Amino acid sequence: MAASLSGCIGLSIGSSKKTPSLGQELVDLKAALDAGAISPDEYEQKRGEILNDD
Repeated sequence: MAASLSGCIGLSIGSSKKTPSLGQELVDLKAALDAGAISPDEYEQKRGEILNDD
């Protein structure tokens, strides 16, 4: 079992981290708003930053 785990860990070393797509960022942001993790003002501010990031 230990060999199996080290193999998995070895695969992740050096792999590039995927960045979320624009759509996924907006979905995640809306989920945070809906969950009450951020305020409507914070949502609008961050949404504007995401959309103007291009």
